[in-house]
Amino acid sequence: MTRLHCGGAPVKILVRMALLSLVLLTMNGCSGSGAAGQDLDAGQPDTGLDLRADTPLEDALLPDTAPDLPVDSVPDVSPVDTLPDLPPDDIAPDTCQPDCDGKVCGDDGCGGDCGPVGTCEVSNPIGSCLGDWTCVEGASVCNAATPEIEICDGVDNDCNGLADDGFEDSHEPNDGCPDAPVVEISNSGAPPVVFEATLFPAGDVDFIQVNAIDDKADICLPNSPQCHWLSVEFTQPGVEGATFHVSVLEAGCTAPPLAGPDPQEVQYQWKGKCFFSDSKSLWLKVEPEPGSQPAFTCQPYSLTMQYNGTNKHCCTLAPCNSDGECTGQGCGPCTGGFCSAP
Repeated sequence: MTRLHCGGAPVKILVRMALLSLVLLTMNGCSGSGAAGQDLDAGQPDTGLDLRADTPLEDALLPDTAPDLPVDSVPDVSPVDTLPDLPPDDIAPDTCQPDCDGKVCGDDGCGGDCGPVGTCEVSNPIGSCLGDWTCVEGASVCNAATPEIEICDGVDNDCNGLADDGFEDSHEPNDGCPDAPVVEISNSGAPPVVFEATLFPAGDVDFIQVNAIDDKADICLPNSPQCHWLSVEFTQPGVEGATFHVSVLEAGCTAPPLAGPDPQEVQYQWKGKCFFSDSKSLWLKVEPEPGSQPAFTCQPYSLTMQYNGTNKHCCTLAPCNSDGECTGQGCGPCTGGFCSAP
């Protein structure tokens, strides 16, 4: 008899068990014994089985006429290793686990920070200053400035968004001839006069009226020529990049400058006569040089002013190298390095 195996188990045994169960159900209620040769299925429905008492149970349940099944009729099962591989993109990447054990701030090993990040603030009754969190020697530190009372240093000390605010020129308003403060200066041997002010805030321009008082006792012939001059030395405010200049103007401040503009020193001369009062009022104008950066500052500049005179014609005080330099000033020929009187 041919036996069909599936996965190593005899198919015949499985068939026998199934048929045995069917026979037992069919014989339910029948006697468990019979005479030899007795037809045990008499009076029972025809099952196609030979159930005579003398028929061996094995032959009755599985006759030799059962067809053999070919081995290759059992379908193959695909092995597990034939499943398609997942592309690398479908594989979940490893997740970085931040490590901040024992750290207050600094790198967490995954590109982050163990401490606070972003904007921070330092506040007091004066104001509030913004900064950023930083890690300094293992400690989280806010690098914002501490608000302080505003001083003139080009810095926003109180963190209100304005640098050097609250500072005003002590001589304001002096932005025009009518508003100019008045400075008096004498030629009688008095020390120079120093005037301080600021070009601040932006757009400021300063005017200073200078009254040169001729009160020196004359020792000269009446109506003999005299020469008077005002010298102004300019001191810059001392702020890097800030350069101002000064000019000498006549009354009204509308005509072109009599002298200057100059960032260092200007001098203006006028003619006089002995035994006559040759006092004169002049105006000084202070403004930024073109290209000055910063153009305005609360740091002060200073003007050092001195008034002098001599019993000489002004032409004789003018240095020269040629006659043309002298005649252009209304003086006589150049003599000995100085112009001569006309």
